[in-house]
Amino acid sequence: MTRESITDPDSGFLMRDHKPRGFFYLDHRTVDAKYNIITDTYITPANVHDSVPYLDRLRAQTRTFGFCVEAVALDAGYATGHIAKTLNKEKIFAVVGYRRFKGGNVKVPKRKFSYVDTLDVYACPMGCKLSYVTTDRQGYRQYKSRPEDCQGCPLRGDCFSAKADRRTITRHVWEEEKEKLKANKRTATGKRLYKSRSWTVERSFADAKERHGYRYARGRGHTCVQEQAYMTATAQNIKKITTLEKKRA
Repeated sequence: MTRESITDPDSGFLMRDHKPRGFFYLDHRTVDAKYNIITDTYITPANVHDSVPYLDRLRAQTRTFGFCVEAVALDAGYATGHIAKTLNKEKIFAVVGYRRFKGGNVKVPKRKFSYVDTLDVYACPMGCKLSYVTTDRQGYRQYKSRPEDCQGCPLRGDCFSAKADRRTITRHVWEEEKEKLKANKRTATGKRLYKSRSWTVERSFADAKERHGYRYARGRGHTCVQEQAYMTATAQNIKKITTLEKKRA
């Protein structure tokens, strides 16, 4: 079921942890890491996932401004296989935040299973093998253990439910691309780059909310909200450029 606002059908219903629930818009903003200049602001309904418009907006900026993008720091919402594969293919050094999803097996989580690349299998904490079975339509490869291996296992009660007879682990077909981004974040450059998000894009949003009335939409409809985003970003950039020029003078 899709919820639709009767006063602003262009908006989307937001359902995220630690966020207010209701009909909102999202601003997918790009900020230059060197001078904190807003280079792009793109409005979508709140029910559109963060990762959906990212690559298109990245290409729009490189096409419009002729940017040669060397590195990007992204929130955890952008940690998808498609984005990781594209950034790696274009040789863009990317770091992405890590999101710990709720649910799943708490006592015997997936991280305790080791993937063996040469054999294309997973090894469970007790040393048993989980072999590849199939790939679903979402691109996740499924690895399953043998029922006879799990029958007498001391972890059997904590590993999976009583109704099941084996453990299943999933791995995306582009998981290796995502692991490269995780490896980037563990480097000194990656740590410094991701830390810069707090005083670039996060500070940019905070300034817009506290000083430019950006907590609420001034009008209804996508066009009005996009215009508000452009005007807010313009005002912020004028202040940034003016301050920068004074320092240079």
